[in-house]
Amino acid sequence: MRLTKASRWRAASRNSDKASVLTLLGISELLKIRGKWSLALRLGNFALNQSRGLGTLTEGLALLSVGHAYRNQTPEDWISAQHHLRMAKLLLEGLPESEDQTFYLMRAVLLLGDTLVRREDMGDIAEAEELAHLAERLLRKSRERPGKTFRWTLFTGSWRDFCLHSMVELGEIYYYTSRWAEGEKLLRELVPTLVKRRGKRHVTTIEAQRDLASMLVNQDKYEEAEMAYRIARDWNEDVPVFGHEEKAAIDYNIAMCLSERGKDKEARDEIANMDLAADLLHYANGEWTLKLARLTSLRLKKYDEVIGLCRRFQRVLDEHRARFGICSPVTLRNMEDHVTALKALRRWDEAIVILRDMCRREASDVARVVEQTLETRINLAHTLRSAGHHEEAAYEYRKCLEIERAASDDYRDEAQIRNILKYLAYLYELAGDKMNALIAYAQLQREYWARPSQHRNFIKYEWCRGKMFMLQGRWEHALKMLLSALAVKRGVETAVAIITGLPIEAVHAMQPGRRIPEPTQPEILEVGDEVDEDQNALEKVDTTGQVEIKEVVLDEEEADAAWDEVDWWEEVIKDAVDAVRREQPFQACTPLDEADSEVDDDEIQETVDAVLTMKSGYPAVPAGEEWSQPQWPRLPDTYEELVVQQRRVTEEERPWAA
Repeated sequence: MRLTKASRWRAASRNSDKASVLTLLGISELLKIRGKWSLALRLGNFALNQSRGLGTLTEGLALLSVGHAYRNQTPEDWISAQHHLRMAKLLLEGLPESEDQTFYLMRAVLLLGDTLVRREDMGDIAEAEELAHLAERLLRKSRERPGKTFRWTLFTGSWRDFCLHSMVELGEIYYYTSRWAEGEKLLRELVPTLVKRRGKRHVTTIEAQRDLASMLVNQDKYEEAEMAYRIARDWNEDVPVFGHEEKAAIDYNIAMCLSERGKDKEARDEIANMDLAADLLHYANGEWTLKLARLTSLRLKKYDEVIGLCRRFQRVLDEHRARFGICSPVTLRNMEDHVTALKALRRWDEAIVILRDMCRREASDVARVVEQTLETRINLAHTLRSAGHHEEAAYEYRKCLEIERAASDDYRDEAQIRNILKYLAYLYELAGDKMNALIAYAQLQREYWARPSQHRNFIKYEWCRGKMFMLQGRWEHALKMLLSALAVKRGVETAVAIITGLPIEAVHAMQPGRRIPEPTQPEILEVGDEVDEDQNALEKVDTTGQVEIKEVVLDEEEADAAWDEVDWWEEVIKDAVDAVRREQPFQACTPLDEADSEVDDDEIQETVDAVLTMKSGYPAVPAGEEWSQPQWPRLPDTYEELVVQQRRVTEEERPWAA
């Protein structure tokens, strides 16, 4: 088929249409500069409809303009922005470099990446990371080859200003995609350039300096971040660019950097210059500022100051329940820090009142599942135990146990169940309650038996079985179990020596079939790291009676922690053995602390074969009635109901008067 050349009139009409579309796009950009985004969007859509068939460049520019306008609308319009910007990117990628393809494409890539990170979706973040790599290459190319025919420089300034603006947007993409190191490198180069071209008082310069400080904070470079924030604050004080919220955020970040570096006094001085009430009521960062103020005072052990701060803002939070609610995170954190300060001053009764109020607030929150109230109830139980209210503490521990065992898999914590049972056994031993103590130890030994991958659980399992024998008055069996528990780590001979208090040689002498070898002075043969080749060629030499000594590198922290734990359990087992010798069912109770809580290591992979193999090494649990796992009856919802119930039972058991 023969191709016909377009007439001169059609070519002129096509060029005039393209010029009119570009004019509309230019007007749209001017409207964006004036902040009239809705009108710019309508004009851009009209230009997009007129650009169909006018060439890849014209249609790509129209798509780019419309996508930019959609991005600055409501979050519901970001999907449309992504669609238009993706289409613009595809069209502009096919342009030859002679038509400023690098600049237009970089603009489309940066706008698309910024739109993706705003949605905070995992798939969008991954795509934004790929776009950041592409934008980095395009930015490097554009800076090496300045554009001379870049049409949009009429509205954006010179090509250098466009590159600076692109670097700012690329830094934002780096921030939201967690590429802190690349963002820091980019902004360290950008800030001096902005200072030189636009001055310290320009809004873009101050924002870039603040973003650089944020990049440093996210890399834990708190000293450099503090200096960067102070510079941004000083520049902003000359000509206020930021509003009150941004200035409050900078003040908070400076105090936070000081706190992270351990300079709590300096952080406290910074916080003293801030209006905490205004920050809390008007700014999003106010909750974190209030939390940092309490934390700083707690670290400085200014407990009275923390109590005053918590009481002051508790009234503020309660007065604004419509905004914060009675059970908001900021309210509960304020009450929790209040309790921490009171407990540090041993003002148990006041702490108990606040904890009960927290429990009531959490129970009244219909959006909160019962498992989420467990932390507060355990804290209340600990405080009641410290205050000497053992009966009520036991009630709270048992309610926590009911909640924990009935929890779903997402909330269940087996280590917490063991901790609760330990506290219950401790309280019942203090009260001399054999039956409830036996129930606690019976359930506790089952919990240790159910998690055999933790090797130290075997010691605790044997100890629990020994305690059960003690409560039943079966002293010989109890002594065997306690000896077995200690022998797991130390060996039988060392365990006997520790329990009896005799030297190890005397324990050896008590064994009739054992011959004690004569003590010999071994010859020490040192083995270094470097060995000569000639020594390797020598014949083997008899090394009988020689001891090779090699340096063994150990982790001091792990070794100390392991020995401290073993020594603590040795003392517990030795106290239990002393009680067995006196035929006492209860041993001298070692005080328990909240720091003694157990935590399961989630890194341990438990397979079926591994669990069965480990459990096979545990002694079989006898099937007698005394080894069955008894259960407590379900408790009423409140301790007051339990007291009334017990009082009613006592009255019913009382004999009738004649």
